[in-house]
Amino acid sequence: METPSRSTFALEIDQVADAFEAELKAGQRPDPGAFLARLPEAARRALLVELVRVEVEYRRKAGEAASEAQYLRGYLQSYSAIPGLENDRARVSSLPALPATIDQFELLQELGAGGMGIVYLARDTQLDRQVAIKVLKPGPDGSAGERLLREAKSAAKLNHPNTVSVYQVLEREGRSMS
Repeated sequence: METPSRSTFALEIDQVADAFEAELKAGQRPDPGAFLARLPEAARRALLVELVRVEVEYRRKAGEAASEAQYLRGYLQSYSAIPGLENDRARVSSLPALPATIDQFELLQELGAGGMGIVYLARDTQLDRQVAIKVLKPGPDGSAGERLLREAKSAAKLNHPNTVSVYQVLEREGRSMS
């Protein structure tokens, strides 16, 4: 049996998301669980992503520091008992907590992780642009900052369309990042 795709439920997802958004516009704090329960299990994951997008947009307009990753994590932890979402809770709850901001950078989501650290998609709130931020895992000998600085200096010398530019190297709360 084939699993239904998002397009199978696109109209229903849009209708439920519109109702959720209407409550936000009216100044209410709608219960996402009640909206998730309106659709069949197969559509809930796609609806969840849409509800997170809508809520984060409204929270940002209200001046709140809101990231999609934080809201997604919170929704999955709160609503994992809803059939269709139970398998996502364990995966999300095992991720390290994502800080909301680092200086002027609002962390939006994790892009990837490796042996050296974690890369996040972030928004530079001063220049209103998207950037990638690499946060290093602490090294066994405390050399994470030195490793990152060496890597950043090497990357800063490169000019290629398939290589990202390095603009800054920071250390906050004992963690190095670029």
